[in-house]
Amino acid sequence: MTLPDTWYRAMEESVPLRYRRLHAAYAGKYVAEHPHWFAPNDEGGWKGWKDHKARYWGLCTLVDKYVGKILTRLEELGLAEDTIVVYTADHGHLLGEHRLLNKRVPYEPAVQIPLVIRVPGLRPRRLATAVSHVDLVPTLLELLDQPICKAPAWSHCSPTAIWPQTRRTS
Repeated sequence: MTLPDTWYRAMEESVPLRYRRLHAAYAGKYVAEHPHWFAPNDEGGWKGWKDHKARYWGLCTLVDKYVGKILTRLEELGLAEDTIVVYTADHGHLLGEHRLLNKRVPYEPAVQIPLVIRVPGLRPRRLATAVSHVDLVPTLLELLDQPICKAPAWSHCSPTAIWPQTRRTS
């Protein structure tokens, strides 16, 4: 398991100070709190970070396996053509980017999340634009041929369907 290139580089001065401080404190604290993962005599504990990353990807593989089982079961029950499936997460994971874990700093890996929507009657496609969870409800309402509510006047966000006019073909 390899660590990202940013693992080996010092944080640039352009990185806000609070993130540079978090990097230093978080890495040291995490290593101290998890001695069974991070052995101090192992390249400063970096093997433990690689092991952590491997465990994370192992869990992702397990989730993928069970999503497949759910889809298979929908097919077996004859429900696949009547079921919209949404697969997503609430945040990404830094996995050692800039020697950080979790989601605490808004670097790209922490904000990139999976979003897969399986809709019977619609061909698969990949969107090149960024979308938000705020857009899920209008999208699902549109797919179900239900009216999309307007955002209240006081709201700063105006959710829209992720892809317009996504009417089913069947």
